[in-house]
Amino acid sequence: MIGILTEERHRRIAEEFFQLFKTPWEFVIPGKYYDVVLTTTDIRERLNTSLLIVYSSKALDVDSYEQINLRENKKQRVLSFENECIPLYKESAILISSRSSIAFYLDSEDVAALKIIENERTIFRLGYDLLDEVGYLLVQGQPADMASYPTLDAHINLLRQLIFSGNSPLLEIPPMPPGFSFIAALTHDVDFAGIRFHGCDHSMKGFLYRANLGSLRRWLTGRLSLKNMLNNWLTVLSLPFVMAGWKKDFWMQFDKYIQVERPFKSTFFIIPYKNRSGHHVSMLHRGRRATKYDVEDIQDIIKKLLAAGKEVALHGIDAWDDPIAAIDEKRRIESFSLKELKGVRMHWLCFSKESANFLEGAGFEYDSTIGYNETIGFRTGTLQVFQPMECQRLLELPLHIQDTAMFYPDFQDWKNKVAWRQCRKIFDQAEKYGGVVTLLWHERSLGPERHWGRFYDRLLRELKKRKAWITSASEIVTWFQSRRQIIFKAIRQNENGFIVKLERLDPKSPLSFIVRLHPGNDNRFIDVAWSHEPEINIPFPPKNYKERNTPALI
Repeated sequence: MIGILTEERHRRIAEEFFQLFKTPWEFVIPGKYYDVVLTTTDIRERLNTSLLIVYSSKALDVDSYEQINLRENKKQRVLSFENECIPLYKESAILISSRSSIAFYLDSEDVAALKIIENERTIFRLGYDLLDEVGYLLVQGQPADMASYPTLDAHINLLRQLIFSGNSPLLEIPPMPPGFSFIAALTHDVDFAGIRFHGCDHSMKGFLYRANLGSLRRWLTGRLSLKNMLNNWLTVLSLPFVMAGWKKDFWMQFDKYIQVERPFKSTFFIIPYKNRSGHHVSMLHRGRRATKYDVEDIQDIIKKLLAAGKEVALHGIDAWDDPIAAIDEKRRIESFSLKELKGVRMHWLCFSKESANFLEGAGFEYDSTIGYNETIGFRTGTLQVFQPMECQRLLELPLHIQDTAMFYPDFQDWKNKVAWRQCRKIFDQAEKYGGVVTLLWHERSLGPERHWGRFYDRLLRELKKRKAWITSASEIVTWFQSRRQIIFKAIRQNENGFIVKLERLDPKSPLSFIVRLHPGNDNRFIDVAWSHEPEINIPFPPKNYKERNTPALI
């Protein structure tokens, strides 16, 4: 059991952090013994623990007792330990001590963490406030130039390694179901529903340029094959026949998604109203945000998607900025899907500090807006579904990989080889930490002039190869909702191993989870699948140990 000692302002952040790091914990009860105590503040009473982990950029009472000096660090720095790099965004301090047996470093030779062993107690002292960092990540998010760092997940892993180094056992429920290495959400924003809806507007002009001169430029720079360049030119020649209704609309790729994704589920985010750019949008060319189709125009397609097992959700216009609009736009899509909507993603990824509250008030179970328009990676530093600080029910499914961010000239403009390498890095992180990788492939991206279908198919094959659970946004959020409702009731150890009692607030749910035991005295763990049994036995020492992804600290 981990005991937490922190200030009142950090209690909500601590609660969310330990929903992500799903392990037994509680706020410290005076006099009670804890395997580990984590504190971010001065210790006012005697603690009964053998492992104390202190996070703070300020000098605390423990520092004078342990002869630790702090020097203010005014720069944003990166903490390095083992093969991990953790950017620090809030205040941090450089630690100075002659008693430490181990040190982690910032991006210079400055020490950011110390290990001190005294009598029968181990102390780790870190020169930053963990909960300040977690709060910043979940509320503000990382700048785009730090997108490649799964910072919050690395914070969890560092804490886990500190616990191992203190030889304390650890029980947790990892963020992936039994039998899978991680989770993948397949999502599609329907910004266009056919080129026939466009006359001589900016979308048509942009298409004609990209299909002609743009295709030539992409071919010359190695970003487009000769076959696809010629296909784009032929598509331009076919445009009059498409507009006349004599030829299939090449921007309508719904059938192809149903085919290439079989047997997996995915989520399509649908625009409720055409010709609405939205209010209070400060982005460049905001008028272009208005779409030319209406949900009413694709009601037959919605029926086909639902019949194929796909999820339909809202691609909101003003729902992020107006609570009345959030309710109206949700009901608008529901009137054609004839199903209650669970999810939303805002068009152009518009979001504000009030958005999560507005969406929760409208009855949504999840949002999937938080990500980058200009790049791919970890906006909130995590692969996990989390709850925004101001919400009670709504969950956030963060966005990680977006097609246009990778391939559009205005953004990264990557060649396929570069994009593939960056996607593989994200998959590698998902295998290391667990959690979910959320993919956004726009509805028209399989066809001309983009031709990003082969890359998407390659991503699906890679996910299958890596044994990811591939499904829709709502199914993933439902799994995380159920994981959040698991309560550790009791943990006992005897000569044969551990007895763990768990309780689920939704006992009728058929979903299953992994209960993972780290004995704490070596570099291995044991996994036990669990669904709803009130008590499970974990033998010790187990026969089916597995190696950890990262070595324990010495």
